[in-house]
Amino acid sequence: YEDKGTVYFDTKAFPEYGKLSRKNLDELIAGASERVTLDDAKKNSTDFVLWKPRKEGEPSWTSPWGEGRPGWHIECSVMSKHHLGDTFDIHAGGEDLIFPHHENEIAQSEGAFGVPFCRFWVHNGFINVDNKKMSKSLGNYTDPNILMDQYSADSLRFLLLSSPVLSGEDFALLDKDVSDVNRKLAMVWNVYDFFTTYAEIDGVDSEELEMLLRETVRDDGSGMSEEPRNDGRDEASRTKRILSSPLDQWIISRVYQLRNDITAGMEEYNIPKALENVLPFIDDLSNWFVRRSRRRFSKNDDVADKTSAYATLYYVLVHLSKILAPFTPFLAEELYQKMTGSASSVHLLDWPEAGEINEDVLAKMARTRQIITDALALRMQKSETEQQIKIRQPLSKLVYDGEKLPDFYEQIIADEVNVKNVENGPEFTLDKTLTDELKKEGYARDLIRAVQAARKHAGLQVDDRIKLSLSADLPTGYETLIKSEVNATEINREGNYTHDEIAKIGGENITISLEKI
Repeated sequence: YEDKGTVYFDTKAFPEYGKLSRKNLDELIAGASERVTLDDAKKNSTDFVLWKPRKEGEPSWTSPWGEGRPGWHIECSVMSKHHLGDTFDIHAGGEDLIFPHHENEIAQSEGAFGVPFCRFWVHNGFINVDNKKMSKSLGNYTDPNILMDQYSADSLRFLLLSSPVLSGEDFALLDKDVSDVNRKLAMVWNVYDFFTTYAEIDGVDSEELEMLLRETVRDDGSGMSEEPRNDGRDEASRTKRILSSPLDQWIISRVYQLRNDITAGMEEYNIPKALENVLPFIDDLSNWFVRRSRRRFSKNDDVADKTSAYATLYYVLVHLSKILAPFTPFLAEELYQKMTGSASSVHLLDWPEAGEINEDVLAKMARTRQIITDALALRMQKSETEQQIKIRQPLSKLVYDGEKLPDFYEQIIADEVNVKNVENGPEFTLDKTLTDELKKEGYARDLIRAVQAARKHAGLQVDDRIKLSLSADLPTGYETLIKSEVNATEINREGNYTHDEIAKIGGENITISLEKI
């Protein structure tokens, strides 16, 4: 219908109006009435302009209704008709265009030609900043180039790939979130630094570990499969290495789990699902496997166990570089090159094959960690009859209920909860009684922690030996332990060395003086 040179589309004349929005016309009319000013000439608030009269300074064309130009919905239908025909396959756009723009395109095109306008519609959500659509005109976001320079391209890429944006949902992009992802991904480099630090001390290199992974085979029941390399070697030459330490079996199984999770997500074209377990795995690698393995690298006379620890960590880092390659390409490439020294790119390798997962080890380790969590909660429990006990203070005994765990896992519990004995019994209890001997050991542990902090502040390396002076009497029977833990050749009270600092231990200020030998 026409009014004073303006031609309107009567939406009530098109029965299917609203089919894209999945709303009936009355709902759309009600919604449109709330957000737009009703033109006096319109019959309904959803009616839209097909042709409008010429305005001064605007381009115009001759029509039966006088000089004017098309409404802005018309130009889209005309372009679609000209380039794609009456019906085409896919139409995409922002979800804010569903109504009214895309509804209007459908109505005018199908009303004119009598055939479906488009077969499939794809609508994206928005990246929001402070609850507003990210917009160049608003300038309400940090330039991605700045974010990538400040953090990393991998961090921004990973955040977006794991966000609801890929599911067509809205997403609030915050600089802080990019920073958080960057910090968590950087834990990979903490693990790498740990590995290379001790590998340099022990003279371990990648070629030696590669040889070990190919040629060493044990037969104790569970291990890791070394997948074929696409470098021309016969697949049969890639053997399975069986690892005796449950901790090694656990982290190998965890990286295989991650590979399978990523594969499943990618096969479903669900990238956020593929990535949801990446950061938890990196945390497990750094804060559980590496932390639990520190003594295996630094103070370990068991050559076989130390070698197994090196081979495991090497294998996991290389495997991790392969499965992260599609998502954090720069991190993956740098990690792969640094670990292997290969002339080839990680991005030219085949996707790793599935490896053997030891479900029994995974279940036992999960239960072990839950027992530790529950026991630490008991340490911090406070009432009229019990006090909170800090983690560095040793306790005498923890009793856990349920099925008994093997000794290996009970030793982990003892170390993490800092108790002398772990027993299996009918009820979960923690003995928080502090004997004089336990207090002496707790004081020794506090001294060790303070000296380790002073070593770090002094910029010492892990293998640097020191002379140490402490302005405190050492607890009887603990001098040897303290010297071993802080790598000191001697401890006295009178030394005046190159690095000094004061630590508060047990309410007393202790002067620590040390220097590298």
